[in-house]
Amino acid sequence: MSSMFNKPIPGLLDRNHQGGKFGVAVDRLARLLDINTNFATHFLEIASGVELDFSHGIVLSLFRSVAEINDACSVLVSQRIDRPAELLTRTQFEAVLHIKYIAETNFEMRAKCYAHQKLADELDTLRKRMKIHRGESVSDSFTKDFVSSNAKNDAANIPRIETRLAGSFYSEVHTEYRRILKKRGGRKPHWYSLFGGPKNLYDLSDQFKLGDYFDEIYGYLSAESHAQRSQTALGINSADGMGTIDGFRNGLNLPHACVLCHTFFRIAALDAADHISPELVGLFRQWDLLTASDRGWINELRFTKPQF
Repeated sequence: MSSMFNKPIPGLLDRNHQGGKFGVAVDRLARLLDINTNFATHFLEIASGVELDFSHGIVLSLFRSVAEINDACSVLVSQRIDRPAELLTRTQFEAVLHIKYIAETNFEMRAKCYAHQKLADELDTLRKRMKIHRGESVSDSFTKDFVSSNAKNDAANIPRIETRLAGSFYSEVHTEYRRILKKRGGRKPHWYSLFGGPKNLYDLSDQFKLGDYFDEIYGYLSAESHAQRSQTALGINSADGMGTIDGFRNGLNLPHACVLCHTFFRIAALDAADHISPELVGLFRQWDLLTASDRGWINELRFTKPQF
C-alpha cells in the first residue's frame, strides 16, 4: 500500500489539533457528556438493586440506550466530529418518547406493546431471510451466502418467536396487533398506536409537548441522515456550482450536538428515575445541580468558523 495514505491532507483533516480556546471549549463539552455517562453508571447500579417489574425493565433498557449514545457522542465530540454526533441524537429522541409513553399510564400493557414490536420485527426479518434462502426472494450473492449460513438457526428461531407471541403474556397485545395489521392492509403499526394510541411519531411527540424537537430532528437532522444536506460541506460560490470543501472535524456544530444530546439524556434520566425509584430521583437531582452551569454555558456558545 502506498505510504501517501499514512497521513491525511493538512487542512482537510487534522487529528492532533489542540486549538487554544476552541480546544478548551471542546474539552469542556466532552467532559459534560462524560459526566452524564458516569452518572448513568451509578443510576444503573442502583436500579439493579431495585425490585423491577416488566415496565421498569423496559424503561431502564431504554435509558441505558440513551446513555450509551451519550457516551458515543462524548467520544465524537472530543475528536471534534460534530455532524455524526448530531445524527445520533435522533435515536435518543425516539427513546425519550418511548420512555415517556410507557411511563405515562397503563405501564405494563404499554411495555408489552413495545417488547411485542421487537419480537414481531424479528420474526418478520427471519421469515424474509428464509425466503432468500429458499430462492423465493431476489438478493445479491453476499446477502444470500450470509442468509444461507444462518438458515439453520433462523429456521429454529421462527417457531420459538411464534410461540412467544401466541402465548398468554402477549396474547392481548398480539390480538390487537393483528387486528390493526389487517386493517392497514399488512402495513405494520407502530407499537404506541395499539389500543388507540398516537398514530405516528409526530403525534407522539406532540402529546408530550416535544413537537419543536420533532421539527428539529426530522427536519434538519433527518435531511442529514438521508444524505440530503451533503452539499452544506461545500462552499458553493461559483457559476458552475463548484467551490471549496470544508475540512473534516471543524467542529462548527458541536454546541448544537451537545445541547441535543444532553437535553435528551436529561429528560430520559428524570422520567426513568421517576418511574422506577425515589432513590433514583434523588440521584438525578444531585447530577442535575452539578451540570446546571454547563447547560447555561453551552446555550451561549457559538463556533462561527472552521478552526484549524
